[in-house]
Amino acid sequence: MRVAVCTPPSGGRIELTSPTDDRGRFGRELGVFLRERSEGLHALVLESDDLDASVRAFRIQGIGVQQRAADPPQWELDPAAVHGTRIYIERTPQRIFRGESSDCT
Repeated sequence: MRVAVCTPPSGGRIELTSPTDDRGRFGRELGVFLRERSEGLHALVLESDDLDASVRAFRIQGIGVQQRAADPPQWELDPAAVHGTRIYIERTPQRIFRGESSDCT
């Protein structure tokens, strides 16, 4: 897997990935996605300081949310409710990025 990471000054993290083979769970998943849908947005991952409150807020708006077996734990919004886009919510990690710039690497 080849990965380029961008950390915009306003916050967040953008990962651009390109599979080099179909080994591993993510490599297989991304390979299938590319064969079925071609290049494009694979998934949007939102981070939340209060995961339970975020899940409740989506459900109140009528958007189905299901827990995924993932590490870290994630919830997936119903793709039918968000125009087929894969959107996941996970807990905001308690991490400090040292030495990262706003450039892509």
